[in-house]
Amino acid sequence: MPRRKISEEYITPAEAREVLKSIGEADMPFRKSLDEYLNDIARLDAETVKKLVKELMQNANVTKKDAIMLATLQPTNATEIKALMSGGGRPFITNEQADAVAKIFSNYKKK
Repeated sequence: MPRRKISEEYITPAEAREVLKSIGEADMPFRKSLDEYLNDIARLDAETVKKLVKELMQNANVTKKDAIMLATLQPTNATEIKALMSGGGRPFITNEQADAVAKIFSNYKKK
């Protein structure tokens, strides 16, 4: 029987890691590689990254998709933020927005 997509939602690597943990089936062939990849790329825990995404959406006025991309890559300065946010059909990001994103990230730096 063919599979069909019921819905689509963007999630961060940390959230994906939580979903995989809840599913179980750790003995699946690709699972070990996927777990290693998610552990390498997820820099924050799922709850913290959810707060970060929400704050980026509210205070920096970016879309959820862009907030997740930024939370995943965690750029360190406004120049990197502007480079990531340019092109791809996105609306132009202002210097003020880039600075707002950078300020938000400074509050979430992993210590």
